[in-house]
Amino acid sequence: PQRKLLDPLDWLQKLPQDGVSLVSWFPNVTEDTEDPLVNPLIEVAPDAEVVREVAVDKSLVLDFVVPGAETAWGYTTGGGFRRPSEDIASTGEVSVEWFAPSKTGEEVLYVVFVNDLGGTVVWRGEATVR
Repeated sequence: PQRKLLDPLDWLQKLPQDGVSLVSWFPNVTEDTEDPLVNPLIEVAPDAEVVREVAVDKSLVLDFVVPGAETAWGYTTGGGFRRPSEDIASTGEVSVEWFAPSKTGEEVLYVVFVNDLGGTVVWRGEATVR
């Protein structure tokens, strides 16, 4: 009998969107003499408490300084980011650009910063599209 392998994209597409998150974890074993692994820290970021107003189909540039992070990933409830991910400079500086959707409403923006050791930190902000 021949075995049929399942396509992981098939079952991922069937997951409900609310209340579900997928996580991958890769443990890293260190010696007692090594510094412990830490998540990157956001040193400079747009004020997360401020709701930004953006015109329909216009963009918003968000500037960050996150030393130790390698990549920034943008996620949003509406519209989209210029690129799926941005490389972060050795200084920790990065700008991400979000484009508002063509409809008005409230949107939530997330920028996830990842270092090369699996550490992460997430920034969350809100935008009103007018």
